[in-house]
Amino acid sequence: MQLSREEFTEKYGAHPDELKAIAEFAHRHGLAVKSSHPGRRHVVVEGTADQFSKAFGVSFKRYELPPAPRRKGMLVRRTTYRGRDGFIHVPRELSESIVGVFGLDNRPIGGRSNLPGDTPIAYPISVAQAAGLYNFPSPSASIGGQTIGIVSAASGSVGYVQSDLNQSYAAVGQTAPMVSAISPDGITNPAFAMNTTAAAAAGASTLTFGPSVSAGTYTSGTAIYGYMGTLYTLFITSVGTTTITFEAWDPATQTVVAGFVTPIPANTPVYFNVDGETTQDLAIAGLAAIGANLACYFIADTQPGWVDMIGRVLHPDPGDFPAGVNAPSVISSSYFISGGDDPDGLAAYGVTTSLMDAISQSFMDATILANGPTFCVASGDFGSNCGVGGAANQGFNNDICQSDKGRFNVGTPADFMTMGLHKSKDVNSNVLIGRDAMGLYALSSLCTHQCCDMNTTQGNQQVGTISATGIRCNCHISYYDNYGKPINTNQPAKQTLASYGLSLGCDGSIYVDTTKTVAATTRLMA
Repeated sequence: MQLSREEFTEKYGAHPDELKAIAEFAHRHGLAVKSSHPGRRHVVVEGTADQFSKAFGVSFKRYELPPAPRRKGMLVRRTTYRGRDGFIHVPRELSESIVGVFGLDNRPIGGRSNLPGDTPIAYPISVAQAAGLYNFPSPSASIGGQTIGIVSAASGSVGYVQSDLNQSYAAVGQTAPMVSAISPDGITNPAFAMNTTAAAAAGASTLTFGPSVSAGTYTSGTAIYGYMGTLYTLFITSVGTTTITFEAWDPATQTVVAGFVTPIPANTPVYFNVDGETTQDLAIAGLAAIGANLACYFIADTQPGWVDMIGRVLHPDPGDFPAGVNAPSVISSSYFISGGDDPDGLAAYGVTTSLMDAISQSFMDATILANGPTFCVASGDFGSNCGVGGAANQGFNNDICQSDKGRFNVGTPADFMTMGLHKSKDVNSNVLIGRDAMGLYALSSLCTHQCCDMNTTQGNQQVGTISATGIRCNCHISYYDNYGKPINTNQPAKQTLASYGLSLGCDGSIYVDTTKTVAATTRLMA
């Protein structure tokens, strides 16, 4: 039985005695209790670095991350953070109550994939087409009662503007909902737009907005404008009373230049701190479920940022949503926390096991709560390739490239009479069928690079091309011989395709069992 938030807090929330004991511990060290929430099982305390150092037995240092190379739409800047040295210590009597202490270290974690975009054989489809392929429900009253939550974990540097969403909805004859912007830790949507009040020539570097630009915030230092149907990126260098001076990204040379690459007429809208990812996430999610409300959670990309956001989703604050708008039933995030839950994956992103424990507990809470949300976090466009551990080890490893589990009818012996590889007659089986002098065998059709299914087509193009010597994966160009072994040492795919067992059914059909792998020498005499 699922519980209301009140019932959940009564049954599974932090006990008042635990909250009191933690508050007393904080007060003994001069720390102030800013808030406590029994349902979230959170206690927020504040104080000086010296007070925290003595309370938890750690020392602090300032660290600096190297700047990322500047590229289109991005600002070169150095990231500094507070890091701790030493294990975190808590009183023995509180050790069973405390799952994690977050915020002593405020380094950025996770991020968004910087891997390349679409595979070479990808082709665009509309949101409506994608929704149809997945049998999304048509707009109805039940959708209208639900809310989709989007996570923007950019520490308040970028956001969305409502006018972009209005335009996206209007393009398909719909009206966009007003997004509920939620700030678990006080981070607000920094995106806004201003129109120029004077023209600027190509080669100039200053735009006039007047009478004042002081109302805007310029956290990320980026802006975009449109000219002749193309968007151009600007980088802020200084802000005056009525003017802003920029550098510009030149798409022709792929470099930053001192002056504008186009003229900018008067009354041109200039958008500041706009994040294409957040805007895209809101638009696509909303258009896939027309009628649903939208919410956007602005958080710091830190451990406490994620913990506070998930707690706020499960147990909203009064006033988070206007009357008639429900808390989210689904949360979607293009930001990930870690490249893997193995030691390498966690260490690469500055994530502690206590954070994973806290998040796992919160996800379990979501299953108990009535109308508890489903959390969807992007795994990226490239399956298991999270960029941790190099090409041969894709972070989550290629165990994720597994065929659908089950028993599939892949054809009859007559379908596979010639030597070499053949595609299965059941495209859902994720297998290839091979024949050699010893008999028939089955291989996984999922490329070990990034799980492209070589047994299928995308659009009118084959994902896998079979030849006399084997098969080529056309996603990122990898070759396998007739036994599933990678041919070229410098190709993306490094691992051998898995082998599965075949059997001959009473109906004369060949069946593959993908619930377990078999030795590569296993054959069916048929």
